[in-house]
Amino acid sequence: MKRSVTTSLGVLALPAVLAACQLGGLESHVSTSPAPDPGAMTCAGWLQVSEGERLTLADQLVGASGDLLERIRVRQHQPQGTARDILIRDVVGSLTKNCEVWPPRERSLGELMDALY
Repeated sequence: MKRSVTTSLGVLALPAVLAACQLGGLESHVSTSPAPDPGAMTCAGWLQVSEGERLTLADQLVGASGDLLERIRVRQHQPQGTARDILIRDVVGSLTKNCEVWPPRERSLGELMDALY
């Protein structure tokens, strides 16, 4: 019984919270547009973000493509069954190294991923 009351209250509260945000002018802080394409980021931008942001961006660049993940594993000389998070860290290292060493800094991460993998 308690569970259904909590669920019902949560369902009823959501519209009220959204309405309050609209009244308070907070709707401009809630983005309904799609997230920017990480492949469009340039090397210059990549070098400006934190390590945590690089991990997130690299994970987004790889996406759900099993083929790309396998190409990364092979290019990084990792054994079969290597965990995704290790491969993503390898991608971060490769992107960082290439962005630091090879100009131009305006090169997009998408172009660089295509060249690397």
